[in-house]
Amino acid sequence: MLNLLGLQSKTDAFDLMVIVMIYAQYFSQKEFRDWAKDMSPRLITMLDVLRFRLGSAIAISASEYAFGLNIGLEKLSEHNINHWGKIGATLSPSLSDPVHSL
Repeated sequence: MLNLLGLQSKTDAFDLMVIVMIYAQYFSQKEFRDWAKDMSPRLITMLDVLRFRLGSAIAISASEYAFGLNIGLEKLSEHNINHWGKIGATLSPSLSDPVHSL
């Protein structure tokens, strides 16, 4: 089955499944820029639920620090890809704007 999909290993299949599964109804990969493949599926799901519950668009922050940080194994920030292996946080939403920003 893997060969039919052009995949070389079970790891490739898992990576493909994660990429396909985590991008929810309201977000696309490009919104997460270079960090798309490193985003936590849980975070993507929570952002999608937040967007649904707000009933309006959420703009992802343009900050270079909005998603992942490479700050070493000892730092426990959910943004720290080195410690967690996935990005589990983004900037807090600003709920005062008509289009909510993260």
